[in-house]
Amino acid sequence: MLSRDHLSVSLHSNGWTLLHSAVLLGSQELVKSCFAHYEFIGDNIYLESVHFQTSLELAIALHRCDILELFKEKIHHFDNTTPRLFLELCFLPQHGIRAFDHPVEILTSNKDTLRITRNLHAIQDCSLTRLLQICLWELDIDFKKEILETLIRHLEEFTGPDSHPAIPCWNNKEVCEAVKILFRETGCSVNGKVEGFPYLMLSMPNVQLVEFFIQEGVQVDGKDQQGHTCLFHAVEKATGSDSPESWYMFINFLLQSKANPNERDNLSETPLLYSLSFRRSLCYFNSSGWSDVPYQAYDDDSGTRVVKIWRLLLEAKARPNVKDEKDRSLLHVLLSLLQTGCLRSSEGLEIVCNGIAILQEYGLEINSRDAKGNTALHLWAILMRAAISDETIKIGSEIVSHGGDVNSRNDKGDTPFHLLMKEPFLRDDLVEPDLWSRILALGMNPWIANCDGKCPFEVLL
Repeated sequence: MLSRDHLSVSLHSNGWTLLHSAVLLGSQELVKSCFAHYEFIGDNIYLESVHFQTSLELAIALHRCDILELFKEKIHHFDNTTPRLFLELCFLPQHGIRAFDHPVEILTSNKDTLRITRNLHAIQDCSLTRLLQICLWELDIDFKKEILETLIRHLEEFTGPDSHPAIPCWNNKEVCEAVKILFRETGCSVNGKVEGFPYLMLSMPNVQLVEFFIQEGVQVDGKDQQGHTCLFHAVEKATGSDSPESWYMFINFLLQSKANPNERDNLSETPLLYSLSFRRSLCYFNSSGWSDVPYQAYDDDSGTRVVKIWRLLLEAKARPNVKDEKDRSLLHVLLSLLQTGCLRSSEGLEIVCNGIAILQEYGLEINSRDAKGNTALHLWAILMRAAISDETIKIGSEIVSHGGDVNSRNDKGDTPFHLLMKEPFLRDDLVEPDLWSRILALGMNPWIANCDGKCPFEVLL
């Protein structure tokens, strides 16, 4: 087949050549035979062609260090691969390479091919550090710096718990060793940032890599431009991840590494408050047409996840009565998210039913007031004006059962009942009698006057 009469440079199908097949099979002999044939027929043009380049890149995707050594002996094409593409090949995502059509797509576009490739891959000895050393050893320092920054920037995408590589191979330890090599080769500072985000922050949730940064002197509470530390971001990730357990473990690691659970961001929020408040920004982006924002895709157990995160933070001495710059407590933030639709009623009920008791174990003041003197029950009453339902009534009932004062007054002397009765639809008798009886059963006093001398029912007049 490799005789001069049977092999042509133009012999390919959709960019796939005999050399690609040799690489896929991992046959050093066949690769050598291809090289020998091209040299025999004096085809130096092929050695400069896109087919040769993509064959080399296929070897990277398959982690075939032995094959890459053969390529390196013949021609140096590693600098023709961009840092982003190089890393996509190393950590080949299951969805394939999005930038352009590539012969490597045969590995990800067909389930049978992918299964066979994985089986072949399982019996080979892989090393990410060796792969890097082969591909990058002769490249200039600037290219290596680009590789380092691109890897750190996309580390979670390539290696995080929710990544889905076509060929699962590299563990966190291997990735950590590769990053160490790149720092050593480039001389870059471990205190660097990418678009305002510290390297340590972008290394989540790779415990080994974050531990390396901390050992090198990086502050575990280093902040981004919003004043968020690594712990803030880990709390957010744990809520929405498909693999929350990985993030719980990482949060524990950060806390054991002396991350401050009471650190404040630019809005004076702590990680405890941020476990809920980050939904506001997601809600805003979604309403602004950002269709890829995932807050609506949260699972039904997201409320349970929030409570789990609270427990981890509280056990590490997070303050349960902390407030933001608007003097809002955790329960105030929860009710405000329900009012704006950034949190579903089912999630809110789950959090209230399971979270208040935990917060009270650590000293929660359930009747804490915001800047206008409103307690959580005042905000609950405002929520009820928009949506009286079984779930919203249960939320109020839970707060009352844990000591919430249903007749507390705000700065205007209004009780929650005053705020509830300000809704005009109550005049039209649109609330079912059963729901009314459940609301009144909470113990609301209809005769308390506010600062204007009006009782709740007089507010309607």
